Amino acid sequence: MGGDFSIETGPVEASPPPPLAYPQIAARWFSMHNLLWFMPVPILVLVTCYGLLRAVARNAHYTPFLLTLAQIFLGYSGLGISLWPNIIPPSISIWEAAAPPQSQGFMLVGTLFILPSSLG
Repeated sequence: MGGDFSIETGPVEASPPPPLAYPQIAARWFSMHNLLWFMPVPILVLVTCYGLLRAVARNAHYTPFLLTLAQIFLGYSGLGISLWPNIIPPSISIWEAAAPPQSQGFMLVGTLFILPSSLG
């Protein structure tokens, strides 16, 4: 059980540096209005960490996998919250980095033909 706790320190070690290094990220996370909206993300990370430790301790089969997926989703959610709308570098918004609407329409039509055969 000693090695199990080291698995769970990753989200805790990776969370503090971005708000401390970038004032705009700290302003987004810690302003009072946003704090109420964004606080479920770190709380759910702590809940999934606790659940994952308990699931590993009782030798569960599916629960650790599902809780790890939840942690990955929450990690990317926190990253998206921190960087939105400047997802790529800070100077380019997601709308500036997107492909033209004609290209997106072409990809959508291609996906509509390819996806059913991939899933079937």
